[in-house]
Amino acid sequence: MANPILTKSYRKSLSICGQKNDYGDAKVISLFASSVKLQAVSLQTIKLKEKLTARELLVKQRVELINSIKNLYAIRGEKLPFNRLNTQKAQKWLSSQNDTIIKSYGSILKEQAVAIKLLENEIEELLPPKALKLTELTGVSSIRAAVIYTELKDKITTRESMASYAGVAPVENSSGKSLKHRNNKGGNRILNSVFYQISLNQSINDEIGRSYYEKKLKEGKSKRHARKCLARQLVNIIWKILKS
Repeated sequence: MANPILTKSYRKSLSICGQKNDYGDAKVISLFASSVKLQAVSLQTIKLKEKLTARELLVKQRVELINSIKNLYAIRGEKLPFNRLNTQKAQKWLSSQNDTIIKSYGSILKEQAVAIKLLENEIEELLPPKALKLTELTGVSSIRAAVIYTELKDKITTRESMASYAGVAPVENSSGKSLKHRNNKGGNRILNSVFYQISLNQSINDEIGRSYYEKKLKEGKSKRHARKCLARQLVNIIWKILKS
């Protein structure tokens, strides 16, 4: 699929005038495609993306429903016997209540849990060996591995470009003879979020990751900056696995 912004810019560079129509659009896209190497998206990547999107939607709906249940009990002045409502025990209890609203909510939560688990299993089955190897790293679930794989597939050539694309590489901020760096607020925000979650997990649960994180803290880095540094190291590790 050709980026419409790029084809629009390419159309202007050709100085094509006149009324815009399907024939003209097709011709511009054809010329544009012949001038650049368009990336082919594999069927496997498309399927993974679809399943990841569906799972994300179901997870969001589940969170909204759980919040609705908690709000309902708070309004009624009643207390729930469970802190977490996404467990099988809590869902079984909810769906066994005499209250029609609560019972219906409990049944929906059970159905959502089944659908989410089914999608997660299918996502894991679709993961290629390289992506599946990422799950050996602390904090990298099959879902996070799938996100990394689909967001990076055939887009990155170097570890530096991967760090920049993921938004974990500092951006140069020059002024005259002064050379400073600032946080990268650009890049792929989906990837950025995943790398943040992994670095947070490793700073607590991984011996090597925690050691590196604590080293950066001793150097005077803030907790946020130390996690950024850890995320940058994770880019190197993940890049090496995917390129091996």
